[in-house]
Amino acid sequence: MPCRKRPQEVMPGVARPEGPGRRGSTYLLVLGVSMVVTVIGLSALTVTRVNSRGVLAWRDCSEARVLAFSAVEHALNRINADADWRMTFGGAIVEKSFGRGTFRWRVVDEDDGDLADDDLDPATIVATGTVNDASHTLSLRVTEEGQPLAALSACLAAGGKVQVKRGKSLTLTGGILAGNDTVVNDGTIYGNVEAQDVTGSGTVVGIVTTGAAPKAMPSSSVFDVYRDMATAISPGDKIENKLLSPANNPWGETNSDGIYYVDTGSKDLKINKSRIHGTLVVKCGPGKKVVIGGRGGAALLHNYRAACPVLIVDGKLEFELESDTRDLTESGAGTNFNPAGTPYGGETDDDQADSYPNEIQGLVHVTGEFKMKKTSRVRGAVICEGKATIDGANEIVHDPSVTENPPTGYSIGSGQVRPGLWQRVVD
Repeated sequence: MPCRKRPQEVMPGVARPEGPGRRGSTYLLVLGVSMVVTVIGLSALTVTRVNSRGVLAWRDCSEARVLAFSAVEHALNRINADADWRMTFGGAIVEKSFGRGTFRWRVVDEDDGDLADDDLDPATIVATGTVNDASHTLSLRVTEEGQPLAALSACLAAGGKVQVKRGKSLTLTGGILAGNDTVVNDGTIYGNVEAQDVTGSGTVVGIVTTGAAPKAMPSSSVFDVYRDMATAISPGDKIENKLLSPANNPWGETNSDGIYYVDTGSKDLKINKSRIHGTLVVKCGPGKKVVIGGRGGAALLHNYRAACPVLIVDGKLEFELESDTRDLTESGAGTNFNPAGTPYGGETDDDQADSYPNEIQGLVHVTGEFKMKKTSRVRGAVICEGKATIDGANEIVHDPSVTENPPTGYSIGSGQVRPGLWQRVVD
């Protein structure tokens, strides 16, 4: 008989060995778990690398920012060590390697792009720090500074004698009357007086100091500095019913700084019923003078540039304004004094219905004799290198900004710059 295999007996309680199908399932399970573990490991490694790159990028940005500030400090040091820095650094880019990165800086004139053409133009340092792909840029506005002339702290500083006529008065607010010579007072002075001597039959309602140290007068070159920056105009013997400003010049080309120059020649120059928003520089002929006001005396002179006086006269100057009783009116002059381009108080219009203060605002500098008549008022300061005469009920209100930020040419010192407004520049 053929031989047969005996059926395999399975003992009770003993499991049958797994077949090939079960072994494959186990393998797949182990492989899947291994893949998950591998993915988790790779993900963790990727996150670590991403975090590492983020830390490095943050470090680069932080160092770039420090380098930008270092660039500004470097620029300030270089500028303050060079009296002719506008010419030296105009258009130049200074670049230095430092640590892991570099910095560079330049000085720009945001007004007209030419740093060297005008000492009054604002200057801005633009500085950039760079580390790898990170960069940080800053801008810093700088202004030139120096110690203000002592004369600027006075309402009226006179190099010659000061005379207050009988029955007349001078009211001083916020500053003194400073006389490098004798003050002859036959009227009334409301305020403090410092002079070599004080005489006369009048009254001083304030503190009188005699033997005071003379106040230094401006350099003789100041007039030439402003004349060279000015646009020459030829108004004849009068400026009347006119608006003169950076945007308005009835006699020709405008000046972006509002600085205009007049040579009076053989005539006096009379200014009345007009608004001058800028700086007027006047050269008087021998024995001639500038008269502001007069019959129906009204005018408003105020500077456009804070770094400039409102009026410089090489010669004689008289104020004949009726500041207490009369305004400057557009209707009275038949002129619109705040058209487009020349706002007043931030506003413009096209009518002739407005009125304005009848006074002088800013620093006034006269090289010769100076007279105040009627009720003329100045808000600023007056420097008179010659004799000063008070022949009215006059007032000078000192403007502290004249000393806090002295106009160009009216300070003593190295002319170094000081930092102003910081700003982050975003590319």
